[in-house]
Amino acid sequence: MEKNIDEIKFLSKIEGILKGQGIPSDYVKMDLDWLKKRRIVWERSNWRIGVVGITSSGKSTLINALCSEDILPKEARPTSGILVSCKKGNERKATIIKKSGKKEYLKGEEFNRKKISRYADEQNNPQNKYQIDEICLEFPEFLIEGGVEIVDSPGLDAFGLEGHEEITLRQLVPSVDIVIYLTTTKANSDKRNLNILNKIAAENKPIIIVQNFIDCIEPEYTTGGRIRRSREEVAQRLKRRVTGILEESKDQKFSKAPVIQLSALWGVEAVQSDDKELWDSSNIAQLLEAVDKSRKILKGDRKHNRLEQLRKQLEDMKERFIADYEEYKGSQVSGQALQKLQEKKEKFKSFCKLEEQSFARLDSLKDNVIKNFKELMGKMRHSSEENRLKSLGKEIKNVARKSQDQFFDIIDRLVEKENQLFKLFNLSLEDKRFSNLDLPSYNEPQIYKKTKTYQVEKKRKKKSGLLGWRKLKRKVTGESDYETYYVDRTKTVVDVRKTRREHKSYCDNFKNAIKKLVDNWERQRVQARKVLSEELQRLEQVKVARKNKPQDIKIIADLIAKIEEIEGKYLNVKSKFGNKELSKKLKPEKNKLNFEEDELTEIKVERKEYQLVSQLIDLAYLKRQIYFNSFINGIFKDTEVETKKDRLVLLGQDRQEIDNFFWRITGYRPKLEDSQDAFIKVPTNSGIKGLLNKFNEILLIDANGNWNLDQLENSFIFFLVDIHQYGLTQKQISEKNYKFILNNNPYSLVLQSINEYSNEGNLGEAYLYYKDLCQFIGKESHKCLVNDNDPFYTALFYIADLFSWQAGIGEEQKAIKTLTENFTELISSSHLEEAGKFFKTISKAN
Repeated sequence: MEKNIDEIKFLSKIEGILKGQGIPSDYVKMDLDWLKKRRIVWERSNWRIGVVGITSSGKSTLINALCSEDILPKEARPTSGILVSCKKGNERKATIIKKSGKKEYLKGEEFNRKKISRYADEQNNPQNKYQIDEICLEFPEFLIEGGVEIVDSPGLDAFGLEGHEEITLRQLVPSVDIVIYLTTTKANSDKRNLNILNKIAAENKPIIIVQNFIDCIEPEYTTGGRIRRSREEVAQRLKRRVTGILEESKDQKFSKAPVIQLSALWGVEAVQSDDKELWDSSNIAQLLEAVDKSRKILKGDRKHNRLEQLRKQLEDMKERFIADYEEYKGSQVSGQALQKLQEKKEKFKSFCKLEEQSFARLDSLKDNVIKNFKELMGKMRHSSEENRLKSLGKEIKNVARKSQDQFFDIIDRLVEKENQLFKLFNLSLEDKRFSNLDLPSYNEPQIYKKTKTYQVEKKRKKKSGLLGWRKLKRKVTGESDYETYYVDRTKTVVDVRKTRREHKSYCDNFKNAIKKLVDNWERQRVQARKVLSEELQRLEQVKVARKNKPQDIKIIADLIAKIEEIEGKYLNVKSKFGNKELSKKLKPEKNKLNFEEDELTEIKVERKEYQLVSQLIDLAYLKRQIYFNSFINGIFKDTEVETKKDRLVLLGQDRQEIDNFFWRITGYRPKLEDSQDAFIKVPTNSGIKGLLNKFNEILLIDANGNWNLDQLENSFIFFLVDIHQYGLTQKQISEKNYKFILNNNPYSLVLQSINEYSNEGNLGEAYLYYKDLCQFIGKESHKCLVNDNDPFYTALFYIADLFSWQAGIGEEQKAIKTLTENFTELISSSHLEEAGKFFKTISKAN
């Protein structure tokens, strides 16, 4: 279904529904604003391709070939703070963007290689003295169409320091959609290539491997001058080396990555001379095909993600509209619908606090780096011996490497939390894409040596002379027969002054590089926080806008029906409130939600419309109750509870949670939260049907109030616990002697706050805490229920309790199969993903 949907057109259909006749504009203004923002983001999004490779691998030459002209300086090393991007444009021009925000445009003859070199060449723009932020180049003859821009990068070995690739790759690769990794046909280190590929794999981006310099490949000859391997055979042998490296990569999908052998040089020459034969020999056309294929795959992924955003937005809108409809009838569903907003506010507040703590840690790390460098340089100033200087140099590099790892660890954790928050807010990475990068630049320190000339004193025997007369003379005068002479010698010694200067420069450059790295991330976090803050403000305004809801309930009913219609038609989403097949099976009773008749008469609505929406909502509640009752029935059978005479107790710390749980399993809200007493008895005439009405007595007890142990005698207890505040829950169990109560009565735990784990993708952790809590109590719970609107989480924990975990893939798969076979209607694609991660987590822990 998705393949045939254009996300922009689908978005327009939603806008059309919200602008329907009779719907107040203020009521849906924030929803329309959300859709408008998505349209702007989606329509302006370009595909970005990052070209990555070591220095002199031919990156600039390849980009020149794609630009159809020789424009980028081939020998240039891009300045650390500059991003050079190239794309197709209506006119040939360059935009030089400065850090101040000012832009300089180059067109016509002004747009030339010399001008670009002035800004992009380290030699002409040392340490980015012109304060350039980005250079954007546009060419009418650019070879890749469809909103694609190529992003150039510094050579991976341009910085010298061990681990320099990580800094470049961590900043460049996340900002692009496809990576072209440029290697050569020369004897580069396979191990090094593998290391770089593994780092690219960590970012989960499609990769195209390009082996450049096929123009340099020559046949191999035997010693007799005969051809041992032809040029083509040599090329295939070199290609097999690359495919062998891919197979060794940590990421299995790399084994399917395209490997293209080409000549960027031939490509440039072919473009300049319009030589079709040379162009075909360059193989650049193969690269263009690979890019197009990768882009088509990504386009499908991008469409899926966008449609998922729209699906979630429709679900959110529908939930609010149904809550407003229910508000007309006096239901409390409206308050529940707004709980999600409070959750998001709390998550955002927590994230802002974590962000402040993280950057305080980064500042502290920066100070430690400066302090350590200062101490080591102080020792180096008082050292001149070579081995000592080498040792200090190694310590300096270790400090740099260790601090770099610590910086990335803090940043990675923060970004992970940020991504989780974006998912919770129904925002995508497109909403926070960043264009500016500060790539750090520093050189590896070396021990410099110099040649020193010195004289060596030597002795040699003097000449004896004719008939030995000189020797005789020396004997008479007492002169020595040996004379002293000096020979010049040279030796290599450490150039202490230059070595110290080089290490000081290294320390200064590394400090600047880390500062740029942190500044860059801080700038991006501010941008991300702005996006999240704006969305939170929009949600607040949505809450306020609900007071502008239509006065005619028929309009809201029509709005709900239209949303469900397009969900089913375009997204293949089954209606949560209108499944006809289930309706026939269950035959829901009218007024199941216990509305009073006088309330119904006050609503001016046609009976046909009321019955439609009322049955849709009733059906959802009834379906949920059936699942919960089936779980409860299983628990009672396991514990052999005699429901004809026993008492049922709901015991917990939060009155609202107790009310909510009872309402979810019965459809009846007893309103303990409004009671002055610590407990209430559910009246026998409350209209409860199903298993629970078989008990002689049902008590709802607030554990914080005044009640006594006699009320728990001969009872089955549903004990409500906050699994997210695990430490506090343990403390309450210890202080209030719940262990004694639970060890002397059959009980089942009811878990609250499961959404805290679900939103963070840590459901498995919640289950492990639940099992630990049972051990802490000293008696195993008779399975558990999850106090959530979605019965899926109870089903997940129910299946997990059926298995005695022996870590292994087979048992995980068996658990998922059992889950899907028994609870088919509860399982969506997102649920299946959650379940897989859940079973994997608890399997590993056992």
